[in-house]
Amino acid sequence: PTSSPSQDDSLVLVPGNPPPEGAEIIWFKGAAGRNLRACVAPALSKSGPRGTAIVCPGRTEFIEKYFEVGRELQAMGFAVVILDWPGQGLSERLLDDTRKGHIDRFETFMGALANGLDQLEERLPRPYVSVAHSMGGAIALAAISQNLVKVDAAAFMRHVGVEIAVFRDAPFATLCLPAVIKQRLGRSFAFAGLLRNKRAKLAFVVIGRQLSLILEGEFVRL
Repeated sequence: PTSSPSQDDSLVLVPGNPPPEGAEIIWFKGAAGRNLRACVAPALSKSGPRGTAIVCPGRTEFIEKYFEVGRELQAMGFAVVILDWPGQGLSERLLDDTRKGHIDRFETFMGALANGLDQLEERLPRPYVSVAHSMGGAIALAAISQNLVKVDAAAFMRHVGVEIAVFRDAPFATLCLPAVIKQRLGRSFAFAGLLRNKRAKLAFVVIGRQLSLILEGEFVRL
């Protein structure tokens, strides 16, 4: 048996941290039929959306933590979708005890991402850009590399630095990267929006041209 918090369509609001403009909660079915929660916010650009930023939170995180990120992405011209993974936030749990974020296998996360994008497709303008933090980076990268989801660009980040991979018409597995970048991309990921005056390393990869460039700089916000 599984259990879940009630399927409330409201956001959990915190003073001083408003949701992205026009944000609304949408429930969708995961790969195993579980009720999963997503937040969708439209692009605000008068000239048309630049695309959709797919925000993939880390372990134990939830939609409301990424309100500021969503607002900044909207200001850049993107529509935004943020997911509560199975067993996290207010999405359905795999156990009766809703305080436990148990997951049966990693593919459950990947299926949630794929199903969410499929079921919300009409609300999400192309191109797709994945913005992934920590465990969310592992989920997004695995789903992309196995062709479960198709994105036009993807950013993977972690709390001690920033690492970005930009995909252009080539599978991730075909990319020739220096060992140092492969090593970084294989470790934990985290979200750059949490950085405050910390030195960050940026790995920028264009797959189609097999080009890599590493830059160092100071980031207050990304």
